[in-house]
Amino acid sequence: MTVLPGSRLPPGSTVFAVLAKNDDRSSDVNLKHLVRGRANGTTPYAIASYKEVIMSPIDALKSEAVALRAKEKALGRVLKHCDALEQVAKKHGYANWRACCAILDAASQKVTSPATDNVQVNVSGMKLYKSSEWKFALDIPERWNAFPPVLTNSPYEVTRFASHEDGVHVLIIFRLPYDPKKKLKGYSEKAQRRLASTGFGNFVTAETTIGSKEALILDFDKPQEDGMWSCRHYSVAEGTLVFTLGFGTNKKAEMLELFDRVAKSFEILAELPPGSNP
Repeated sequence: MTVLPGSRLPPGSTVFAVLAKNDDRSSDVNLKHLVRGRANGTTPYAIASYKEVIMSPIDALKSEAVALRAKEKALGRVLKHCDALEQVAKKHGYANWRACCAILDAASQKVTSPATDNVQVNVSGMKLYKSSEWKFALDIPERWNAFPPVLTNSPYEVTRFASHEDGVHVLIIFRLPYDPKKKLKGYSEKAQRRLASTGFGNFVTAETTIGSKEALILDFDKPQEDGMWSCRHYSVAEGTLVFTLGFGTNKKAEMLELFDRVAKSFEILAELPPGSNP
């Protein structure tokens, strides 16, 4: 939401302001710095000569991490995005970035739950799925079921979940070898070429985070006789491995929020040292 200069916000509003200037040489906007303000009980928060963008709490913390990285860069120090997120989370009293996201997401669900009563897909609760064999954990809808991998689909498939309730919905977990010296973008582009050869199209990529790790989103779809089959892949790397969470559905509009919630719960488990109890 963008509030124009000269506007006033009602008392109690929280705003996150982005101060920016236009570069005469291009249409890009160069961010200068971020500030935050709150309207008090008597005087509304006045907006001067800049735009103010109202963000979610998680987006605000991500912006704080971006500002922290810029500050470190100005001092000649390199700070990774994941490390900046961890520092910001601890600064605000959270154990780590994953815990921060879980707490803020739960709070957001409570606030927005009345607006989701009209969603037709039945997702009443979540359950934790943990794989000691493949070293990952994530939350899935409690009414979804786990199934063995279909290796004819991909030799890198390790497990899948599915539901035919209120539509057809699938989640496949892929675990592939990865060169950490290369960027995830190259991995995503290779996946696009492979998927395009099987009839998929309308590829759209975006960046996100899963826990404190950078991740890539790849959206694509394929027409079928009974409608459109829509997919969203989340890919996150850990050392020499990359995990891809491949979601598919024939009810895209109803399912994207759930897919994002499941993906953001994904956690790569650390290897246990020899002699440790599982």
